[in-house]
Amino acid sequence: MNLSISSSSSSVSTSSSANVGAQIQRLQQQIKDTQQKLKELATSDMDAETKQRMSDLLQVQLQALQAQIEALQRQQAQQAQDAAARKQAAAQGADAATAQKPASPGRIDVYV
Repeated sequence: MNLSISSSSSSVSTSSSANVGAQIQRLQQQIKDTQQKLKELATSDMDAETKQRMSDLLQVQLQALQAQIEALQRQQAQQAQDAAARKQAAAQGADAATAQKPASPGRIDVYV
């Protein structure tokens, strides 16, 4: 059996929410693949010491992948919060602009 340990890194500086979602899906697939490698390792014919080292490396890789997913989820939440704040600010700006316009153009209200 030939098991390989690979590391991956993912950029967290993306601006597109859809792109972040795709990155999360890729990382989740990598987690599944790594978990499968752990299962295969348990039934391999390697000596106990080698199995333990490989298992430790795979566990570290799983933790790194999970940390990347958590970072991307935080980024996704921040993007959603920023979008909601922009939408609210735009709505408040539209309300303020409407309040400042006269009811009828060309007419002046005179108060006595």
